[in-house]
Amino acid sequence: MNTEISQLVDEVTKLIAPFVPFLLKGGEKAFEEVGKKVGESGVEKVKLLWNRLQQKTSSTPALEESLKDVANAPDDSDSRASMRLQIKKLLTQEPSLADEIAELMKDQTIQRVLADQSSTINRVRQSSTKNGMVQQDVAARDNSVITDVEQTSR
Repeated sequence: MNTEISQLVDEVTKLIAPFVPFLLKGGEKAFEEVGKKVGESGVEKVKLLWNRLQQKTSSTPALEESLKDVANAPDDSDSRASMRLQIKKLLTQEPSLADEIAELMKDQTIQRVLADQSSTINRVRQSSTKNGMVQQDVAARDNSVITDVEQTSR
């Protein structure tokens, strides 16, 4: 189970760490910022994860502090490592929460192509062989162009 927890913690940390500065500000505006980066389907996953972690911060001051550190220095590897450690401790102490988050993390595959800030993307191929829900999104914003995209699920 220790390897499984470590892998789960890695996935959770990679998913939410870039958004902690927005998420700590709270409110729907924060999730709008997340949506710009991960799309609407990704927002729901981040929102659920964040809500579960936020529920634990009052009883886990070290987790709360590590989240603040990541918010203040989102690219700092030491801050992220501290957050990762606190999440790992939490999930190790609360196996039912770990199970809940593991289920949330494996529930879908997201294939996304996003062009932003007058960019051009051409000739993209993505494929998923995962059983279950596979979401495929293509989005061009801010005068961007996306052409020749193939997303398949088998």
